[in-house]
Amino acid sequence: MCGTVCCAGIDTIELWESNRANLVKHGTGPYGKQSLFPKLIGEGHNPYLKQQKDRLAWMTPDIKIADKSDIAYFIGCTAGYNQQALCVSTARILNKLNVPFMVLGEDEWCCASALIRTGQQHLGEVPKQAALHNVEALKARGAKRVVFACAGCFRAAKIDWPRAYGKPLPFEAIHMSQFLAEQMDAGKIKWEKSFDKTVTYHDPCHLGRHVGVFEEPRKVLKSMPGIKLVEMERNRHEQRCCGAGGGVKAGIPDLALGVAKDRMTDAGATKAEVLISTCPFCRRNLLDGRDDLKMEMRVDDLVVLAANLMGLSTDIKSPAPGAPKETISDLFRTQTIPPKPAEPKKEEPKAAPAAEKKQA
Repeated sequence: MCGTVCCAGIDTIELWESNRANLVKHGTGPYGKQSLFPKLIGEGHNPYLKQQKDRLAWMTPDIKIADKSDIAYFIGCTAGYNQQALCVSTARILNKLNVPFMVLGEDEWCCASALIRTGQQHLGEVPKQAALHNVEALKARGAKRVVFACAGCFRAAKIDWPRAYGKPLPFEAIHMSQFLAEQMDAGKIKWEKSFDKTVTYHDPCHLGRHVGVFEEPRKVLKSMPGIKLVEMERNRHEQRCCGAGGGVKAGIPDLALGVAKDRMTDAGATKAEVLISTCPFCRRNLLDGRDDLKMEMRVDDLVVLAANLMGLSTDIKSPAPGAPKETISDLFRTQTIPPKPAEPKKEEPKAAPAAEKKQA
């Protein structure tokens, strides 16, 4: 927002991120769980302590992934491990549109956006290594176009990866909202259902202010039968952050929740029934804000909504007990997350017999 209103035209995004890196170098930061990122992403290639072998654990039997294609789907850690409804929806849409696509699977590494956003890009040069690995892996597989459904990964690919690579990427990076708008213009998307709801749209910072994608998600929403799209007072360049970005949720969770509640209050003022975004981080944090405020509004991703209106299922494999609430669709609640099994009670040490106590 600062960059939007700066009368001197200062690129405040670059300014703040450079300042964060300098602060970390001088020992002021990182904060909270942010300090875990270099080890988690550098060694495990994701920030969630998950296994690389489980990169495609979200796949269902109906989804078809090509062995070779010049179109790739870069899944991202958050969607692949924690928000599988986004993965299956993206894949099923591509299948329905007869767009063959390949994925990197175990060769996909974290985009490393979280490290750069928190000023830790110089620690072991993990973001550079991750960028070079992903770019070379996609290039080796023959990718000419790479689809991203995560705004954070997309921002990294559009801005951060070329810097690390030292030259333009050997493929085009496109966000799924742009891809949907493109396919819609080509007459390839046929909506099979109506969604008779009032909807408002939240612009993710990484997709909007950072990269400039504002109109394509709105274009897709406006084309959907039954939808009445209403804007929040703060939108596009002047939107309010969801509160999760820049490592805030990991480092200063109370602040992240407070900002999410402010944004949900913005959404509530529109009288919309549904809040749609195009970023898994935004969705998770806004869900937290909604729940804390005890609002009835549903919060979901544009891709999940599109899949449903194209007549596709947004169901994932059976949700694991205790899985994050954002694992499944919030709009189309055809599945439930089983409760996490209770941990067995620890046995309390037995009291010493009375005779032993007396002797002691």
